Amino acid sequence: MFRPYRLSAGVLLSFSAAALGFSYTPMTDEALVDQADRVVLATVSKIEGSPRSEWARYRLSAVESLKGEINPQALIVAVPGSADPGADGGLLVAGAPRLAVNERVLLFLSERSDGDMGVSQAALGAFQVVTDGGESLVVRDVSEVDTPGNPYAGQAHGVRDAAAFSAWVRDRGRGQHRGQDYWRDKKPPRGNGPKYALLEDPPARWHQFEQGLDIDLYAGDVGQALLLAGGYGQFRSATGAWNDDPQSLVRLRYAGQSGAVGGLNYSDGISMILFNDPLGDIGGTYDCDRGGVIALTGYRYGAPASVGGRVYRPLLEADIVVQDGAGCFLVKNLGANAGEVFAHELGHSLGLAHSCGDPRGSACVSGTAADAATMRASPHDDGRGATLTTDDLSGARYLYPQSGTVSVPPPDGATSDGSGGGGGALGAAASALLAILAVLHWMRMRILADVSCAGRAEAKKGAAPGAAR
Repeated sequence: MFRPYRLSAGVLLSFSAAALGFSYTPMTDEALVDQADRVVLATVSKIEGSPRSEWARYRLSAVESLKGEINPQALIVAVPGSADPGADGGLLVAGAPRLAVNERVLLFLSERSDGDMGVSQAALGAFQVVTDGGESLVVRDVSEVDTPGNPYAGQAHGVRDAAAFSAWVRDRGRGQHRGQDYWRDKKPPRGNGPKYALLEDPPARWHQFEQGLDIDLYAGDVGQALLLAGGYGQFRSATGAWNDDPQSLVRLRYAGQSGAVGGLNYSDGISMILFNDPLGDIGGTYDCDRGGVIALTGYRYGAPASVGGRVYRPLLEADIVVQDGAGCFLVKNLGANAGEVFAHELGHSLGLAHSCGDPRGSACVSGTAADAATMRASPHDDGRGATLTTDDLSGARYLYPQSGTVSVPPPDGATSDGSGGGGGALGAAASALLAILAVLHWMRMRILADVSCAGRAEAKKGAAPGAAR
């Protein structure tokens, strides 16, 4: 069922709780090792502030290197999001791992130009080491959804033996490729937290809609590589899908392109989508053959206030970052995948969580409203584009009810199956033309994909966080 977007500190997998609002496709362990610059086993000893106040810096101790050379005395991992995301005006980034002091972790790391390390592929590159029945296990319960057609979906939430997995990673990092002998037939530990979680209790929403005001959304002035016309049309369609429901007050306005690069690095008062991860906020690069993070959403909010008898935190700014290399996935289904992902991330920016398929909710069951929802944890990859179902719309109607409409039950209440809403800003004729042109564009751009991806990866590695382009 629909859920207001939230995070919880009250689960065993404290860092993976932050994975509730990002789009990804499952990755193999081989791909994670091969992409990472370093892989370490360590204990989190301290959480520090950052010169960029909206990033948390984790100091690690008792470090054992599984891949790459490290200085164990000065190993700091930087993660987008405030060290105290619950503070008024703090930045909360969906999909950025949140670590805890004294937690034993296994991290896949990417080099950053500021000297710190970042977690490769966001929450996909962060594992926790736990003890269960005397066994030391490695777990990462980012999702229970089985992505259709993806043979690696099971690896997203499988349980690994800590010693065997560490030895396998060490061998892989040295170029010794061998079979995976570390899987254990166990279910990951799961939390049983409240519907409205601790770091966002009360939940967050935009208060401007009651005043008849729009929320302006901008798009970066460099479009997403491989997408026809940069993906701006799909983003406009996604905003239109949320606007087209007469039973909610949602009013998102596409305000055009902007050269602003605050994004997840600092608050600039501009809500926008940044394509190709220009500042390297997402460690690694998306690979269509091997999966990875497609996009992250982060937002800032203020002190709680009452609206309609309910208490909420007012949203102040929301930013979406699309991973570099993700164009090869977004262009699929004639570009409809981009519309679906953008609509999903916009749902998070409105305050909605996943309908199913993450560790704070239920597993996705085929044929249910939760599984059909665009707010499901992983993209459907079925050509739906920027289309919303009744479950998606129920979430918007709960947070932003239009006066005079039927009241929507609270989270975990009954919702119905079926599709609804979803009219894009481009209109049917323009969408059809877009689809035809997308085929021609895709055929041309796939020839250039390898060269383009290599260039983007090199540029990303040298980009200084927070620097103007």
